Amino acid sequence: MAKTSSVEKNEKRRRLVKQFAAKRKRLLEKVGLGHLLQAAAYANADSPRSIDGRYLVLDPDLAEDSDREILISSEDSGVLEPFETSVETLLDAWNYGSFFPRLEDAKTGIEPRRCQYCSVSQACIRGDSGARRRLREWVDSRRENEAAAGQAEPWARAMIQAWYMGSESPAAGSSSNHGEFENGRREESSNDS
Repeated sequence: MAKTSSVEKNEKRRRLVKQFAAKRKRLLEKVGLGHLLQAAAYANADSPRSIDGRYLVLDPDLAEDSDREILISSEDSGVLEPFETSVETLLDAWNYGSFFPRLEDAKTGIEPRRCQYCSVSQACIRGDSGARRRLREWVDSRRENEAAAGQAEPWARAMIQAWYMGSESPAAGSSSNHGEFENGRREESSNDS
């Protein structure tokens, strides 16, 4: 068996750190968008001891076992803060009845990939580009009008916050900082639940 040089070990260590940082950034983005909330909810449970929430990826083609687990610890405020913001935003929308179809990502304008395999997509206005455009224009104009007026009706603010959840464009009159998390151009797959 050949000995591994210290240069090779250092290179492998650097590669693993870089992969972990990229994985963490994607996790923060998804939690900030209201996706991947279940493991964060487990980690956020009220308990006197430390709790972990995790996802296990069963894809047989993964090269490294370390890629199979996404772990969120109850001591990880970096994940729990966007989780709490996302849950607060979603609960506000729920409480005001401000539901809308997620026909596109607010930042990229791309239709979510999950729409391709949704079991109720035939009942949706998914393929109607006019409806998609009108919804986006209504949200944008409502946000601009309420920013100019300096206040927002609670139901509209809740909807606009949910629309822009995790993006760099928080709703007018918003008290939360939905844009505080790093946002690079999201991959289309980030629109998956």
